Amino acid sequence: MVNMDITKPGHIDHAYKDRGEESPLIELPALVKLFIALLAFCVGASFWILPWYIVAFLFAGFCIGLAIFLNLYISIIVFIIGTFFHPTYWIPQLQELHLARNLAFVILLIWGFHSIIYRDFKIKTAPQNLAIAAFFLVGFLSTFNEFDYSFPFFLEVSSKALALYFTIANLIKTKNQLLFLVWFLVFINFTSALVGIYQYTHHIGVYYAPEGILRISGFAEDANVYAMDLVISIPLAIALFYSYKRFTIRSILVTIIGILVVGTVLSFSRAGLVQLATVMFLSVGIRIIKKNKFIGILAIIIALAVMIPLVPQKYWERAGTITQFSDPAIGKRLAGWKVGTDLFTENPITGVGFGMFRYEYFMKSITSSDVRFKMGLDAHNLYIHTAAETGIFGLTFLLILIFLTLKYLNDAKKNFLAKGERHLGEISSALQISLLVYLLGGMFISYLQLLIFWIIIPLAVVLREFSLRDNG
Repeated sequence: MVNMDITKPGHIDHAYKDRGEESPLIELPALVKLFIALLAFCVGASFWILPWYIVAFLFAGFCIGLAIFLNLYISIIVFIIGTFFHPTYWIPQLQELHLARNLAFVILLIWGFHSIIYRDFKIKTAPQNLAIAAFFLVGFLSTFNEFDYSFPFFLEVSSKALALYFTIANLIKTKNQLLFLVWFLVFINFTSALVGIYQYTHHIGVYYAPEGILRISGFAEDANVYAMDLVISIPLAIALFYSYKRFTIRSILVTIIGILVVGTVLSFSRAGLVQLATVMFLSVGIRIIKKNKFIGILAIIIALAVMIPLVPQKYWERAGTITQFSDPAIGKRLAGWKVGTDLFTENPITGVGFGMFRYEYFMKSITSSDVRFKMGLDAHNLYIHTAAETGIFGLTFLLILIFLTLKYLNDAKKNFLAKGERHLGEISSALQISLLVYLLGGMFISYLQLLIFWIIIPLAVVLREFSLRDNG
């Protein structure tokens, strides 16, 4: 009698034979291939009954879906392209389809299907998982204050943020994939800067008659968000410049950095000016000063002397109004801060509801004579906005998430530099600067849905893991 443990993988086939049972004629991967072939045939056959443009759309979707299924890393690139270039900006009729949100769900669905087939599902262990889950749980609970109005806003932001976080944190397996994503983020913002410059030279944008300026926004919702997107990508471009020694690559990166700076200036964003100055000081200024204080300070003075005449005079005039409380834009920010603080003190636990700030501001503006600007306004402050909409718990979990991300990036930077991996050490440092600049911009803008924020957080998880990998 043969003593055999059929629970061991190596003996399963023999166990079937000993019991006289047959294995399946077609294994699961073969069924998947058969399903793919059948689906491809159906897409091709649809040409006989559907318009050509619908068939082309189905074919493109089939190819992209198949590519994502075979290589999940592609889903990160596809999602960033689909959300960053805002197809609804060019075709407003698509807004009702919620393409970015639905794309997030499709990617998560394909990821789940791939994991079921190949049994390779694994979530990386990181405290950020709990922090981000807790934040959006609090956000979801806040929607019950006015569910029909609030929940669509929550679904739009949370679906994209969670899709970005979990795909980037879990699907980037190699350092080359990480480097490619960094290059891709720089390139995609470089493309946006070129679009912005084209808009400026062709007088496409919002014209501010009192100030005599034209404000561009590229693919973004408005000029301030556009400037923030560009500025946050500059540290990454500078980090790549420090990492490579080849003259050709450095020349390309210098050109990219210059275009990003020009795009930021042409947005005429005052918050962008503060962020740009911070980025250049943290990324370049401190490094030069550390080497030689005198030469560093002299270099900064010379750079400013060269740059100031090249920047439009209107830009400096607009920058000079940052402290003028009589300026309407400054007045709106102050009004948003005051109303946001009042909303938080009135609803400290649950908040007024995710995405409800504009509505609540408008209601206060028409019922109170103390509130200026009778319209719907944002808080123009990330922290006040979050506290007002989700209460003290939402703000707390968001701050915990930010703290953990900064800590992970700092740990990764130290570990990489200690091992002599300057490439990834520079990228870790650059992402730290980008996040700090985002937090600085959060004092003036309250856009929690800005994609780069939800990209930096999972990249911190990946970088720290890579930095510890060789050390066991």
